Amino acid sequence: SYVLKWDYIASADVLFRAQWLP
Repeated sequence: SYVLKWDYIASADVLFRAQWLP
């Protein structure tokens, strides 16, 4: 998207949470 840095942070956050949440 427009701001790749924030996309990367958001994606990493989603992936991190996905490891713990059902």
